[in-house]
Amino acid sequence: MRLKEVIKRLSEMRPDMIVKGGFIGPGHCDRGDYADIAFDPVDEAWIGDMLESAKGVIGQTRTGYKGGTYTIDEFTKVRIGYWGQVGEEIGDIHFRYWMLTGKGVVMVEKTVIEAVQETRRFLKTVDTARKERDPKSWADQYSGDKWTAAIKRASMDLTRKLAELRSGK
Repeated sequence: MRLKEVIKRLSEMRPDMIVKGGFIGPGHCDRGDYADIAFDPVDEAWIGDMLESAKGVIGQTRTGYKGGTYTIDEFTKVRIGYWGQVGEEIGDIHFRYWMLTGKGVVMVEKTVIEAVQETRRFLKTVDTARKERDPKSWADQYSGDKWTAAIKRASMDLTRKLAELRSGK
């Protein structure tokens, strides 16, 4: 796929989405064809960072593995691979995979909200058990002030992290 198409397709995706098998970095000449640009593969990458990397190479020059300089333009083929190795050309399959494995801030936020809600439900259960003083209740053995305080701290930490996610920090 050509650089202009990669940029177009990445621009259509959410920049806050984290995908598996992405790329990052300033790019380098691919070993298979020095005129192609290759980016280093990473286990997980933000779409916004991948887009920034792709846009950032337009007009730049790179040195081939065995020499020569190559100017990157929007018609340059894009690959994912390490320096000195033949990379894999980015194609439709990569974008399908990224869409399937993508996790956005919305998903992370939902997980944090669910964790906060679950913590609050647990605290209510503990408080209810303490009030009823049910000696057979499993919660009774964990109802000490230290345990309750630790759970409340964890709940507050999750709430703070949610606020940070929403503000973009």
